[in-house]
Amino acid sequence: MEISSTPPRADLEAIIEQDRLDEFRILMDHWSGLPSWTGGLQKRLASPPYPLLLAARSGSICIIDAILDAGGNIGVTDKAGRPALFHAMMAGQWDAASRLVDRGADIHCRSKQGTSSLMLALRGDHRAWI
Repeated sequence: MEISSTPPRADLEAIIEQDRLDEFRILMDHWSGLPSWTGGLQKRLASPPYPLLLAARSGSICIIDAILDAGGNIGVTDKAGRPALFHAMMAGQWDAASRLVDRGADIHCRSKQGTSSLMLALRGDHRAWI
């Protein structure tokens, strides 16, 4: 795998969506080795395209765990204020949503539009969350 400081979004999405954990770990190792002025790993994990949000949306539990084990911020949000938990729930990735809650996701948070995780559970007819 050719490594750049920020791989094209499509490549990163493919790595995450296909649960290519070994490649993702190589990428995180590369980010960790970047000069401190670049922000290194933490900046890459908290910047678009937000690997945690991609992993939540695709239901990639092993990538979610790798990101959080590396110190990724479980509270990172997209421009609409939606955290990883919302992305998992909107995509119907209930196992990933459960893992995020187990790892400390705030089930009471709201998006900028006021949507809550309870609302998403009702929309998804996933009453076990209620």
